[in-house]
Amino acid sequence: MNKRLLIILLVLVGIAAWFLVRPKETALEPDTSTPVQTSAPLVAANDLPNLPLLKPDQTRISTKDLKGKTIIIFFEPDCEHCQREANEMQGHLPAFANYNVYFVSPAPMDQMQQFFMKYNLSGPNISFAQTPNSSLLQEFGPIPAPSVFIYSEKGKLVKAFKGETPMANILPLL
Repeated sequence: MNKRLLIILLVLVGIAAWFLVRPKETALEPDTSTPVQTSAPLVAANDLPNLPLLKPDQTRISTKDLKGKTIIIFFEPDCEHCQREANEMQGHLPAFANYNVYFVSPAPMDQMQQFFMKYNLSGPNISFAQTPNSSLLQEFGPIPAPSVFIYSEKGKLVKAFKGETPMANILPLL
């Protein structure tokens, strides 16, 4: 009986050892020719994001196609931090004259328009547009409102400010 038990045990150890040292089958190996994305993609460190935008006149554009010096401000119309930052920015609008400024939010268009009227954010270089939350998350991951991203004429990221930021920190970069 002991001899039989010993033979069964040796066979089981042999099978286990074979599984540990055998080459893996290629069908079970992950395909490494195509990168697998396990989380939201990050924006290239120095590149405009690829966000779809819907402007108030129903024009559709992408932030990837924006030309010239650009500032993208992510905001929520009912956010107190965004309201304070917009109020402070309104007093410094001439400093933004050399930039195309886009206020971007997933909020309804009428709420964004009320925000713009309340804080008198107007000018030929200032626009607001809607983008889906899913696009924001895909391009940036979770970010606080407001967040300000300043891009050079070539679309390279100059500086990102996440969260309410005093104009004294933003203005020197313009």
